[in-house]
Amino acid sequence: MKSYRLFKPYESHISEIDAPELLNGQDVLVKMERGSICGTDIELYQGLMKPKKLPIIMGHEASGIIEDAGERVTNVKKGDRVLFWESVVDFTCPECRSGKYNLCRNGGLRGRDVDGLFSEEVVVDSKLIFPVHNVDRDIVPVIQPFTTVVHGQSFVTINPEDWVIILGLGTTGLMNSALAKRKGANVIGITRSKGKLDLSLEFGVDYPINEINTTLEDVLKITKGDGASVVINTTPDPAMTEFAVKLLKRGGILIQFGITNKSLSLIQFDLYYKEINIINPRAATPSDYQSAIRFVGSNFINLSKLISNKYNFDEISTAIKSFIEGHEIKPLIIIS
Repeated sequence: MKSYRLFKPYESHISEIDAPELLNGQDVLVKMERGSICGTDIELYQGLMKPKKLPIIMGHEASGIIEDAGERVTNVKKGDRVLFWESVVDFTCPECRSGKYNLCRNGGLRGRDVDGLFSEEVVVDSKLIFPVHNVDRDIVPVIQPFTTVVHGQSFVTINPEDWVIILGLGTTGLMNSALAKRKGANVIGITRSKGKLDLSLEFGVDYPINEINTTLEDVLKITKGDGASVVINTTPDPAMTEFAVKLLKRGGILIQFGITNKSLSLIQFDLYYKEINIINPRAATPSDYQSAIRFVGSNFINLSKLISNKYNFDEISTAIKSFIEGHEIKPLIIIS
C-alpha cells in the first residue's frame, strides 16, 4: 500500500507499507479519497514542529469511503463517506469524561503524534470518524479546519449588526469571516496579503483592509468609534494580539485563534477597564464536527472557493512546495 511519509525535515515521499487490517470489532477500514494540506503539515515538513516518531505518515485533513467494518460498529456502514477526527483521544481521562475531548491529556494529532491519513487505506476506531452526506467529496476534508472555527465561535454570541473584526485572512480567517457574516455581523477583515483582499469579499468581509499603513483610528472609524464586539485573531503574531485588544469595545471578546509560543505584552489595566474576555480555543469536539458538517451540507457555508489547486496523490511534494512558496490557500490531494 502507498503512503506519503516524512522521513526527516525536508525529506518526504510516497513509500510502500503493509496494508492495515481491522484489529477489533470497533474498527473500520477506510479507502481514502481526498486530503488537504494545512500549515501544521508544513511546520512538520520544515522541522519547525517535531513529530513523535520518524518516519511518520503525514496528514490529518482527509476523508474516504468505508470498505469494511467490525461487528460492533453502529455509527457508519460500508459505502458511507466519512470525515476523520484529526485528534486521537483516550475517552477515559477526566477531560474526555466531561466531554472536553479536545483537551484529552493523553491525546494527540494525526500526522504528528501518530501516523496520519495520507495513505491509500486507513484503519481507525469508528468513534473517530463522522459520516458526511450531501457534500461534494472534494469539500469533505476542508470541513476539518472549519470544525475548529465552529469550536472557536461557540464561545461567543454574535448578533445581527455586531461588529466583528478578523485579523489575518488565511484559511481559518476566511472561514471565520464567512461564519460571522452568516450570523448577521458586520465584518472587517484585516490582512497584509493584497491577494486576500478581493477573495475575502466572497467570504463575507464587508470592509477588507490592508494592514500595511492602516492605523487603529482607521479601523475604529468604520465602527463609528465604538470598536468591535468580537475580534478573532487568526495570526500567531503577538503584536496583532495587542492590537486586537485595542480594537475591542467595552465588554468585548477576543478569540485568540492563532497559536504562538512567544510572550505577549498586554496591560492588565486595559483588559480590566474595558472588561475584556480572551478565549483561547483548541481544536474541536465531536459536537463541533457535527455542527460543521451540518453547516456545509445545508449550504449554510460554502467552502469550495478555498480550494486553490488540486494535486494527484503522487504530487503531494509539489503541493507542499507550492504552499511554502505562498501560492496556495487550501491545496486538495486526490488520493483515489
